[in-house]
Amino acid sequence: MQNLTFFTSNIALPGNCQMAVRSTQIKLKTGENILISPIRFNESQLNELKQNPPEILIAPNCFHHLYFKKAAEIF
Repeated sequence: MQNLTFFTSNIALPGNCQMAVRSTQIKLKTGENILISPIRFNESQLNELKQNPPEILIAPNCFHHLYFKKAAEIF
């Protein structure tokens, strides 16, 4: 799975709960990178992503859009 990179973080939910979230970067054979479900990336994760920035961002549903705008501004 050399073409997949996973990034994890946590998101706060009502009731003082935390939920683990994951974003996936797919490196295509064409050289393009896709980022699915952007999360709140920490500095280390951002640095890694900036080495191979995504050309395509995907938010597969209304829950996975929370950090989409921020990712679009960065990339």
